[in-house]
Amino acid sequence: MPKIANACNAAIAFMLLGGSAAVADTHMEKHSGKDAKNGRVNVISAGQTLGADIFDRQGNDLGDIEYVLVDTLNNDVRYIIVEREMDDAEEALVPLPWKALTKYYKDGDLRIEVDAKKLKQARTVKEDELDTILAPTIVTSVYNFWVPAEEKSKKKSGKDNGTFLIFRQGVASTVIAAMQSYTKIEGSDVFDRNGDEIGEINDLVIRKSDGDIAFATVAHGGFLGVGDKHTPVPLGAFVYNTDLEGFQIGMGKKEFAELESFDDEAVPSRIRERDLEELRGKFKAPK
Repeated sequence: MPKIANACNAAIAFMLLGGSAAVADTHMEKHSGKDAKNGRVNVISAGQTLGADIFDRQGNDLGDIEYVLVDTLNNDVRYIIVEREMDDAEEALVPLPWKALTKYYKDGDLRIEVDAKKLKQARTVKEDELDTILAPTIVTSVYNFWVPAEEKSKKKSGKDNGTFLIFRQGVASTVIAAMQSYTKIEGSDVFDRNGDEIGEINDLVIRKSDGDIAFATVAHGGFLGVGDKHTPVPLGAFVYNTDLEGFQIGMGKKEFAELESFDDEAVPSRIRERDLEELRGKFKAPK
């Protein structure tokens, strides 16, 4: 992992968790082993996770998931933000690491269990703090323009005067934040390598065991959302293009249209690891 990613994630962790690991180790033993069985991994979509209720071990409703935060440097879901009611009846936002959760289905609904004591120990964040974390960054690049020293100057002094700086230009550009809310990624336009629009990001599919994003689904080919195909694309295959204001992939529109896709929005609960490896290979995307 690049040092810049480590530094960024450490800073975000401190802002979200207050430097405390109070909830970071909750149920970690549940995630320490491989989730693969017969070469398959358990997955869940970000769309299913968003808005899901949080229950303690006794079945008491502690709140629901208000935000799913995606680490765009490491392509995983690092945190969720739970909205819960405080003792004074006011609502607060509580950040939890993905690995602090256990996940299970009950009566057809998604349930996520968190130890109530650990949840009470977690710090809360305000909306404006969260906005700061998720805000895009303005990066300024400075370009220097140099010219060689005049030859006659060299002859006169007997020294090589090298080059002269004649112009300096600063170019500001917007870079998306390292941590992004899923709702900001969902619906983003997707473009092929030539800059032609091919669809939009419909969902993110997450490995339950560790929060790694197996792939994003790109909706395309329908009309006003009807008849859309949903093509899986590894998150590492996307590059954000500030000029296009959307994500770009290194593949042509025709080639993309020929990829295997889902006919509806339903995401399977288990996916073969081999299929994920083949998908990354098609896009030459990192794991």
